[in-house]
Amino acid sequence: MNPSEELAAKILDRLEKKQLVSGSQRKRIADKLTQGKMKQEDWQAAIEFSLAEGEKHGS
Repeated sequence: MNPSEELAAKILDRLEKKQLVSGSQRKRIADKLTQGKMKQEDWQAAIEFSLAEGEKHGS
């Protein structure tokens, strides 16, 4: 694992733990992070999706 992948994994581990990003989005987000292509809109969409997903499951 290269340094960018390690950093992305650490970031996503923490965000998943706080339920701000869902596991189903992990690979897509990790790919964008390691490529330096993650934008503000991507973060917003991912977090909104996770929050809505949590509401559906009663979290």
